Order: sequence, then C-alpha cells, then structure tokens
Amino acid sequence: MTQPKWWGDWRPQLDPHTGDLQPTDLIESTQIVGGQPINTAITGQQIINAAGGGGTPTGYYAQYQDDISQPLGAVNVGQPTKFRTMDFSNGVTVVNDTEITIANTGIYNLQFSFQFQNTASQDHDVTIWLRKNGADVLGSAGFVAVISSHGGTPGHCLPSWNYILDAVGGDYYELYWSATSTQVSMHFYPAGSPPPSAASAIFTVTQQAGIMAGTGMTALNGLSADVQTISTGTAGSDFNVVSSGIDHQFNIPTASALTRGALSSTDWSTFNNKQATLVSGTNIKTVNGNSLVGAGDVSLNPKYLGHSASTGSLSVSTAVTISKALRIPANTLTSDTLLEIQWRMIRVTGNTGQVHTRLYINTSNSMTGATLISGTSSLNGGGVQQAIKCDKTITCRTNGFSWMNSGASEFTGVGLNAYNLNRTVDQYLLFTVQSATSGETCLVDFFRVLQYA
Repeated sequence: MTQPKWWGDWRPQLDPHTGDLQPTDLIESTQIVGGQPINTAITGQQIINAAGGGGTPTGYYAQYQDDISQPLGAVNVGQPTKFRTMDFSNGVTVVNDTEITIANTGIYNLQFSFQFQNTASQDHDVTIWLRKNGADVLGSAGFVAVISSHGGTPGHCLPSWNYILDAVGGDYYELYWSATSTQVSMHFYPAGSPPPSAASAIFTVTQQAGIMAGTGMTALNGLSADVQTISTGTAGSDFNVVSSGIDHQFNIPTASALTRGALSSTDWSTFNNKQATLVSGTNIKTVNGNSLVGAGDVSLNPKYLGHSASTGSLSVSTAVTISKALRIPANTLTSDTLLEIQWRMIRVTGNTGQVHTRLYINTSNSMTGATLISGTSSLNGGGVQQAIKCDKTITCRTNGFSWMNSGASEFTGVGLNAYNLNRTVDQYLLFTVQSATSGETCLVDFFRVLQYA
C-alpha cells in the first residue's frame, strides 16, 4: 500500500481499514506532542512482530479432553484421569490415556478442569494432585467439595487450577484424583438445550520458557537435558560417540591390527623409526647393475629352473628308463631362451657292457611321445668307467627347440626346429638311462638346469 489505511480516529482523507491486519498495510499513528498532533506511518509487520505474531510457532502445546464419564473405583483410592480425545498437539502427547508426555525440555504451564458430579444426599470431598514420572509431586494436592444432590438434581463442581512444570524431554505427568464416596464421578454430559456437551476432563499445556518450538535445537544426539557435558574415552573398535544421561563420550580407541583409532606414543616411535626411503646403491644394493627399487621384475641371468641331488631310478633290463625328470611350468620358456643343462650318470652294477644316458622332452612325465633332444653318452664296460657328466646347451627359437651335441660342429636332428615346442603347456625334461645287457644297471644321480632369457 502506498497510501496509509485508516486506523484509530476517523480521517476523511484516508481509506478505511477493513479485514485482518496485513504485513504490507501502512498505519498512520497520531501523537500529541507539545499540544500539536504528529502523524507517523508504521507497517502492519511491525505491529505483528511486536505482538509476537508472524505465523511462526512460539512454543510447544497441547489440548486434550475426555468425552466419557469416569467413575471412582474405590473410596479414597487415587486413580489417574484419562484424556482420550486430542484437540491439538505439538510436542506434547498423551500416552496410555493418562500420561501427559513432554518431548522437549522447557518450562510449561499445565491447566486442567474436571467436571465432578455427586448423586449422594450429602456433600463429599475430592482430592486432586500431580504425579511426575510415576511419583507424587509434593505440595501439589488440592481439596474441593462437591455439593449434595438437591431437588432431584446431582450436585456439581468444576475445579480448575494450573501447575508450572520444569520438564526434561521425555518426562510425563498424570493428574490423579480420589473422593470420599463412589457416588462422586468425573462426569461427561452430552449436548443439551441450549448448552453444548460438557467434557468430563480437559487439560491444556503451553510452553513458557526454554527452546521454543521452531526457534532452535531441542536435543543433541538424543539427549535433551538443559546442561550437557562432553568427555573422552577409548572404548570400542572404531571412533564412536556414546550419549547417556547428560554426557556425550567421544571414544577414540588405541589403534591396533583389529582396531581403527589413535596411534599410541609407543607405536608412533616405532613408526617414526621406520626404514628410510630406499635409494639404489645407497641403502639397497643392485644386482648385476640392476636396481632393486621400483616396479617390475629384475632381470637375472642365468635363472634357476631346477636341480636334483638324490639318486634316480635304476635302469630296467635293456629298456630306456626315466631316471629323473624336471617339470618346466607353462609359459616359462620364451622365444629367445637358452637352456644350460648338466647331469651325471653312474654305473651301479656290472662292468662288462655299455650303459647309456640320453635327454628327452615331452609334455608329460612319460616316454610315450617323448622327443630325443641329445646325443647318446655312454660308459664302456670292462674298464674303469664308472660315471659320465653330460653338458647340453639348448636354444628355444620361435616355436622349436634346437640343440648341439658336445663336441659337434653342427646342429643335429631335423633342422633348427627339431622339436615343435608349445610354450603354453608344461614341458618335462626326461633324464634317461639304458643298459646294453640285463646284467648292467645305472642311474642319474644329479642334474642342474639354468635358463638364460
């Protein structure tokens, strides 16, 4: 509004104000100063704010009633008042029909009114008191008299007073009553003519102080005490917060293999004394000029593939017999591999005939399908030849094996690809022995295989 609306005494030059006051309204106020009128325009919002309005909730509250008569169970025995109908509620509820439960810490006003009826021919007394969390509140009891029945009409009494409650979130309150006669009841009256119905019991709760609804935090980690503390601890296997009563305990356990937490001073000292940064040639050695620091493999030649120093199997009659074998795992050999192989055959029994040793290769530890990749090395009989050491150099090129016999000047076999090699499967080197006669026995007693790649 650009033109103030009329408020107060009638002013012909201003528009009259109709309807509810709006925040955008302008109101002209007249003050008499020194006998002279002074006009001042203020906004509707200023008045609303001054009155505590503006639509924001200003506290927690509730109103409940009961629309059922509540008879007294026994003379002079306290019983809780029931409130089974909610009119409105914000942060205050009734639990189990009788427990007025306050969810948020603060100062509250509890107001009640009870409709008592007495059908006896004499007056009777009623006592009303407050209970908090199941215990009587000292000094809260009040006494009223309900007049007797008269002229065929029961006597009535409508006591009402209030309590100021200092509540912690979760506290509950009950209104108890007792009477000197069971002819006294807390009575509900249906609508008549002209009055509407009369509830047997009504209460209202309004917040008076504390953190008001909609204005701030009311609880911290489930605790709503006005004064709360923070402490530290080491419980648990990870960082955790335990909130109980009025305390929030921040637990940082000591770190271990099973616990995530703070490093102890002892462990810190141990960690601080760790190995210094590795520097090749300074605090870590090199191998053949290759640094051991960094990712990947260090190329070492020759590479050890296997050995055996135990006695192998004896030759059987005159058959070619596997005395020892070495398995070379799949994908060990490359297209540019050199194998250096040494082994020794010894004569065990007999000394009249020859004994022989040869090297085969196969994809299984068997002579079936095996390929010879060496010449024949022999011990003659009738003399002093008891052992022979064999050396073999074998090259792996592309998908084949090539080999050269000791002392020979050319490759033997069927050319450079004498053995069709499948590097993706296991290969077996077979160290064999054979006797020329059945009276001779021999075996391989050691071998060693090195790889250059």
